[in-house]
Amino acid sequence: MRGSRDRIARFQLLTASNKCRNTYGLELKYRVIGAPNGGIPGHFAGSPKDTHKKAILYIHGGAFILPASPDVQIRMMCKLCSEMDAVGF
Repeated sequence: MRGSRDRIARFQLLTASNKCRNTYGLELKYRVIGAPNGGIPGHFAGSPKDTHKKAILYIHGGAFILPASPDVQIRMMCKLCSEMDAVGF
């Protein structure tokens, strides 16, 4: 992607703000997790309070300048989490 940092940031927010049409019954929120001064933003499937469940760290392929597409990669992560009784980020 070519463009200024502002243009890339706007495109990232636009992509991340799209809706996931099927979360397979899981709560889905865009969160910042980790340290207060340097957390990592991303979609979290399930509840962060479910510490007894398995956790899936889903790293989508492709350019890391773009967030995961909610209706493609995030939907697939939600399906995996639902089938495995897990949470995902």
